[in-house]
Amino acid sequence: MKKYISKPKQMMSRSFLLILAFFTLNLSAQTITDEQKNELLPKVKLLLKDYERYSQFSADGVSLNVEYKKQFVALFELTLKYGVFNDISPSKKGIFPTAEKYLNFVETNYKQGLDVTIDIDNIKIVDVVFLGDSYSISVLVHKKAIGIFNDQGIIRFDDDLYFLFVSGVDEKGKPSSFRISGILTKEKYAQVNAKQKGIILGLGVNANYSKTKINSSTVSSSDLWKPSAGRAFSPGLDIVVMLNKRIGIGTGLRLSSYNSSFNIRNYNQTSDRMVTDIDGDKYNPVLQIPSLSQQSFVKSIDIPLILKFVAGKGKAKYYFDIGLIGSIISKSYFTLSGSSVKAGYYETLNVTLSDIPEYGFGSYSYNKEKKYVFLKKQATSLSGYTSIGILYQLSSNLLFKLGAGLSYGFTDLNVDSDNADNFINITSSSLNEKTSLRSAGIELGVFYLIPFKR
Repeated sequence: MKKYISKPKQMMSRSFLLILAFFTLNLSAQTITDEQKNELLPKVKLLLKDYERYSQFSADGVSLNVEYKKQFVALFELTLKYGVFNDISPSKKGIFPTAEKYLNFVETNYKQGLDVTIDIDNIKIVDVVFLGDSYSISVLVHKKAIGIFNDQGIIRFDDDLYFLFVSGVDEKGKPSSFRISGILTKEKYAQVNAKQKGIILGLGVNANYSKTKINSSTVSSSDLWKPSAGRAFSPGLDIVVMLNKRIGIGTGLRLSSYNSSFNIRNYNQTSDRMVTDIDGDKYNPVLQIPSLSQQSFVKSIDIPLILKFVAGKGKAKYYFDIGLIGSIISKSYFTLSGSSVKAGYYETLNVTLSDIPEYGFGSYSYNKEKKYVFLKKQATSLSGYTSIGILYQLSSNLLFKLGAGLSYGFTDLNVDSDNADNFINITSSSLNEKTSLRSAGIELGVFYLIPFKR
């Protein structure tokens, strides 16, 4: 058992250390001081006031102004990597690659210009990156715009946008010469932010509702017992680090439950299995079982180590997970329901003893209230795990997960094969070779995404 479990534990420990190192380095890189914000705010506000004025394209509300058009274009970088969101089309979709294209759309469709308002007093600087010879600044801005589209109807816009700015550096190393490098929606900014920063931390809660199976090799090779899968609900916490938009690693903590029922009917014979009584003598159980159900339960604390893959575009994406789950068994027991008559045949004495309660011989009825020892000791388990499903973007930082997962136990749980109360033991001719955990079901969860810089 140890050689199977120790290595995954070492891998998990190393992964936690790597994740911690990533977080420590990236948090220090992302820090924006109040002093930096105070220095930037006046200059950002000044540029936004110019944008508010010149993005109306008209000084009188009657016709377009040539100087306003010229000054509007001058506010932008010549090359816009992420473009300008089309907030003035009826569909509110699309991106203009340049400021000139935005201007051309206005010239074609808004002959009287626009009425634009920027909530300058409540702008929020969300990110500042120093690139050595320039600054990259992201600002959350609320914009309102209204205009008459092709003399046919009024088009309105009223929402938050992310304005991206770049600036040079003056002789004192302070930002100067601000230009707009892009205007994005919240959803698009989240995508751009992920691409730029590379690493995203996801913190989530999840729940699995699964059919579970405590798989016994003894039952699988026997015609006496009829197994039935159980059902269980398992809550958990997830930690995911996406190294890029396609690949990530995950771990976390889950409280898992497994249960299975094993049923036997019309059993009336002497078992080949040798059992030791309280005096140390060997006997063969002589059993009459009209109907009996034995239900086994295992509860565990799971620590997964998962490789994650994501594909697709837009708000809905597909995911595929594969990896290992290390489980610490926290509780295990079985219950009985039904009835039996039990005696013992002592071959060395050639005698059958019955109706001796201290030896466990007699007639018994069971009602599931008593819990019996299932495993010899609190064991550990290693399982393989895979899942597939859909990730849906609820907002720029919030994802919903829905999929299906499958786990398959590799290691033996070390069932107490000497327990005479375990009817699977005493009706079998040989020792149980392996008992493992399996599950299959649906999983759902919610993730909150936190971007980090490299």
